[in-house]
Amino acid sequence: MRKALRLLLALVLCMVVSTAAVAEITLVPQLDEWDESLPLDVKLSADVAVHMPFDDNRCAQLNALLKHLSLHLNSCVADGEDLSRVALQVDGTEVAWMMQKENAAETQLRLSWQPGVTYSSTANALDMVSGVELENIPTDKLLWLEEGPALVNNLCDVLEDYGKASSIKTNINGMGMARKKIIYTVPKADAEFFWDAVADSCPDGSSLGNFLAGMTVSGQQKLIVWRDADGALLRAEYAGKCGSNADSLRQVKLVWRLCRTEDAVRDDISLKTPAVEGADYNTLTMTRNLLRNEQNVVTLDGKFSYSVKAGKEKHTYSGEVDLTSTPDGDDTLLAGSAMLKRKQSGEDAATSMVIKPDVRLGAHGHTPVASGKVQVQQLYDGHVVEDAIISVEMAPGTALAWERADITVDMDAMGEQQLLDMLQKLPGAVVPHLVLLPQEDTLFLSADLPQDVWQQIVEAAQSALPEEVK
Repeated sequence: MRKALRLLLALVLCMVVSTAAVAEITLVPQLDEWDESLPLDVKLSADVAVHMPFDDNRCAQLNALLKHLSLHLNSCVADGEDLSRVALQVDGTEVAWMMQKENAAETQLRLSWQPGVTYSSTANALDMVSGVELENIPTDKLLWLEEGPALVNNLCDVLEDYGKASSIKTNINGMGMARKKIIYTVPKADAEFFWDAVADSCPDGSSLGNFLAGMTVSGQQKLIVWRDADGALLRAEYAGKCGSNADSLRQVKLVWRLCRTEDAVRDDISLKTPAVEGADYNTLTMTRNLLRNEQNVVTLDGKFSYSVKAGKEKHTYSGEVDLTSTPDGDDTLLAGSAMLKRKQSGEDAATSMVIKPDVRLGAHGHTPVASGKVQVQQLYDGHVVEDAIISVEMAPGTALAWERADITVDMDAMGEQQLLDMLQKLPGAVVPHLVLLPQEDTLFLSADLPQDVWQQIVEAAQSALPEEVK
């Protein structure tokens, strides 16, 4: 479930940053209506088809238990602070929860099985406990696809005196007919001026600008652009030496073919950055096609491959997306698939995750509304090891209230074992509720136990729970 949530969020983020800057084409138009600060309630449940090494019988036992479980996520913004809550319910009865309050300075965490205690951290406290980490999702870099064309156009204005233009008639495959080619050659003596101009040409406050502002350059810098008859950018190439500092320069070669029209957004990128000294490199290839037809059906397809070599370590990442957005009244029907794959040094095989959404997305006022199912698969060396259907219901929620506790504990000073100890009382809060479910639905727990032992567990569970919840 945790991995499913991470991948679902990754998909939503990719949809937002891939389409938000292109007002004419939007994969999910309702995104513009959504106000993430409003109270939101999300309900998730799962049905498992594959959970290696379980056989079909064991998976059936697991699903009999899972049909009683649901995960509820609530969020809102109050007094400038983000409040979020995750709760586990068994047949509609809440049995455990975690709640977090977050501001710019710190996060605070409350646990239902640790009453009277607040855990405080400068990091995301809920992530530290749940294991959900989003730092590997480069949402800022995805925005570069939208910030890049503005950078190139602004930079061309600054470098006008360095440019040499020629009239051409060259078809840029899939992008359009180029009628002008301009080569900007900046000599070594003006390299610093060139890079200052690059940083200044980025949109104000952009992630791309923040990244480029800290770079060091060396030697001749060259930018080549191809434009159509109306001046629209169809292709851009950059070649030059740059890096995070003078001791880690890369020989950068970037080729970007692109198209921006009312009904099509296309990108085809090749980036090679071998180290000037040594064998390190970063290599990226990617394509993206965002298209809209006469029926306002929008499709997004694309793929990427990214390889990194640093010293003796080599990591590879790849992905594919194929999504279709169909308008249905005031809502949008989203279907298709997205895949993320990686292989890191020391790993015997590649791992990948595939998600296949089939959801209805809408808005209630400015609150996101969604319903449907998402298939989530995990593969190892091309073989499916996890396969589940996640049912999703998202609707307006109610405002969350934060209750103070008598004791505050600094999570930043806790070791890994102490963090694990925080969770040790969680099973005691949950398991009795599961044990007392109908016997035919508890076989996942009792199948390998002698009948007398299981009866003792049932009796202990009956004693552990208050009378009103038995």
